[in-house]
Amino acid sequence: MPLLSGCLFLDVQYSQTIYPTPQEVMNRPPGPRPRSLLCAELALDAQPALDEDFCSRGATSFADPFRIPDVFPLAERLRQIWQAEAESPQPGAHCSLMDEFAEILGLRGIYEWWTPRSHSSPPA
Repeated sequence: MPLLSGCLFLDVQYSQTIYPTPQEVMNRPPGPRPRSLLCAELALDAQPALDEDFCSRGATSFADPFRIPDVFPLAERLRQIWQAEAESPQPGAHCSLMDEFAEILGLRGIYEWWTPRSHSSPPA
């Protein structure tokens, strides 16, 4: 885990220096995307920061910029669900995890699951 934590640290640190802060994103004039979609996007963006803060056992505070009332509770819920799933991962669980994330973020119904084509059959 220390190697992963070091890589994650550098990635999160770099990301926070090149992208707008979550507060800057939320303060932009309203555009074509609804605010709820911005909150969902930021809650997902917060996950690497929450991971690094967790791995560093409090030595970092990368998640602090995401402590926006409409964002941070969503980010924490996603993190809790991810942690619970990561304790005992099951094959194919990523699909139900995606559905659960979508439900929390209010994105349910704007995507659909496709059944992959078999790699053994020729294309139609």
